[in-house]
Amino acid sequence: MWQSLDVTTICNGLGDRQRPVAGPSGALRASKFAPGVFVLAALLAMMSLCLCTVSACTGNAPDQDTVPGRWYTANQVVSGEALYQTHCAACHASDASATAEWRTPDTAGNFPPPPLNGTAHTWHHPLEVLDNSIANGGIAFGGVMPGFAEALNDGERMTIIAWFQSLWSDEIYERWQSIDARSRD
Repeated sequence: MWQSLDVTTICNGLGDRQRPVAGPSGALRASKFAPGVFVLAALLAMMSLCLCTVSACTGNAPDQDTVPGRWYTANQVVSGEALYQTHCAACHASDASATAEWRTPDTAGNFPPPPLNGTAHTWHHPLEVLDNSIANGGIAFGGVMPGFAEALNDGERMTIIAWFQSLWSDEIYERWQSIDARSRD
């Protein structure tokens, strides 16, 4: 049967116990300790483990493996590259360079896919706009890109963005960060 204990009871221990400890000379001596302190430490460790597990499941692990100066993790970049190669490379090129003529409409009047590697206008758009473009496509902007909302969930789209942003120079990324921050104000 579990006994109802408050934090004070746990911290004060469940009674005095004796345990052997090594003194400075290495000789064993008896020492009093409060087993409740160990119970409290164990509870705190379990709570931390639960929080870490929840964070990992939701993709919100606190700065774990975050690429220095960037919003994304190294794991997102790796996952994003695989998804990019599957869903995006056929039009935007495997290295995200697309075509040099991305500003010139084709014979049908449609703009070709722009580079996503930081050499075109992609970095001018906040994260929300980049995600929306992947989810809903580029037809509204004069392109022919279909939407991928059915094929890619929110997290997968974010990993694709992480991958192509990892190709951006620090200078381009910092400029993008300013644009993205202003969009959130």
